[in-house]
Amino acid sequence: MEIPTRYNLNAGLIPGAGSAGQPLFPKFGRTAGTTVSFIGTSSHYHALQAKFDHRWSGGFLMTTAYTFSKATGITDEDGGFAYYINPRRSYSRLSHSRPHVFVQSYIYEPPFGKGKQYVTSGPASWLVGGWQIAGVLTLMSGAPLNFGAPGAALNVPGNDQSPNITGPLKILHGIDEALWFDTSNFSAPAAATFGNLGRMIAGGPGFFNLDASLFRRFAVREKMNLEFRAESFSVTNTPQFGNPDTGFGNANFGKVKGAGGARGISMGAKFTF
Repeated sequence: MEIPTRYNLNAGLIPGAGSAGQPLFPKFGRTAGTTVSFIGTSSHYHALQAKFDHRWSGGFLMTTAYTFSKATGITDEDGGFAYYINPRRSYSRLSHSRPHVFVQSYIYEPPFGKGKQYVTSGPASWLVGGWQIAGVLTLMSGAPLNFGAPGAALNVPGNDQSPNITGPLKILHGIDEALWFDTSNFSAPAAATFGNLGRMIAGGPGFFNLDASLFRRFAVREKMNLEFRAESFSVTNTPQFGNPDTGFGNANFGKVKGAGGARGISMGAKFTF
């Protein structure tokens, strides 16, 4: 799929040359970036998708979906090249590429009330019948990590820089002050050279979220109904962590700071006639 891309016409092309290596500097003395937008790169998405639906006679409906995928490209939509000296090095997993996505949704009507298996009549039937419980569970693997490093020593305007790493990237799964990945084998690249670490590698914290709702329609009298709904987002109040700091040289390099996913509860009623 072709995607819109931003391209800096004045990005440096010679390591260590600074502004002298920018295409528009010799003729015009221009050092600022000169960005144009065009449709000239492509992205690729490969996936295995599976879905299972089943309805039980007891009032339980379940939908299960699983996707195993990989999205790759030069850049995300409306993004720019990371490297202009070697544009192919910009090709990597895209920032939204999560290998595993599992979604489980369900709807359940308890077997109570008129037309059901239990408590089919009387005041108790009116009270406990007609309820519906629904929910959605979402599990996703972490988004890819994109490492960066200060570019002053590289001295190639418009190009990204990455740190060097010795050996494999070691994921430790720490949160807050504990490290998500081992930072001991990272180092700064030599002057006028690119780091050896690739783009969008490994993955950050995974995603877990469970939403649920409770619904009931009460028949007050003919053509009059009272609807009640209670919803809870992030029922388990499980933190949803973002990626760790991947900027080599930053104070929090390797640490996951901050989280979303706080539980939210809402209730509402509607009277129709």
